[in-house]
Amino acid sequence: MRVGALWIYPVKSCRGLAVEHSEVTPKGLSRDREWMVVDEAGRFLTQRTHPQMTQIRVSLEADHLILSDCRDVLEPIAVPRSTTGPKREVRIWKTQTLALDEGDVVADWLTRLLDTPCRLVRQSSDYPRPTDPEYAPGGTVSFADGYPLLLTTTASLADLNRRIQASDPKADPVSMRQFRSNIVVEL
Repeated sequence: MRVGALWIYPVKSCRGLAVEHSEVTPKGLSRDREWMVVDEAGRFLTQRTHPQMTQIRVSLEADHLILSDCRDVLEPIAVPRSTTGPKREVRIWKTQTLALDEGDVVADWLTRLLDTPCRLVRQSSDYPRPTDPEYAPGGTVSFADGYPLLLTTTASLADLNRRIQASDPKADPVSMRQFRSNIVVEL
């Protein structure tokens, strides 16, 4: 058994970044799901409802988040990495917290790309988001769905694809990227 891949998703529901190494923090891998896109009511947007989010390429510099459009419709945009800013109430599934609004320029960029009014928010260290107390009491999490680290194995993906093929031989296999896990273990 060995770690086959490490992934971070700096902006929830946008493209991920394969990394060689990462610091493990109480909230998960460093810089994983640190930002997210929300609608006007503060509810998070996902690829489930906005599949064009798959077209947002993300890169990180020391002091900036860079967003670019894979279709090259819009010029890339650099978002300064700050720890202050206006606070916005946001909701991820059943949890609510305060996040830092990253401003109108990136909000306009995302609104044009996603064709819906939205904003980019960053998790505030002043407002930690707790894990589900029933399953992970006392923990904190980034903007990930529920837990600090998401792990899967190549064996479980192979088993899933065997089952899919058995039930529908014409079905396409599922890719590991669809699970958006941080750690992929090869068995």
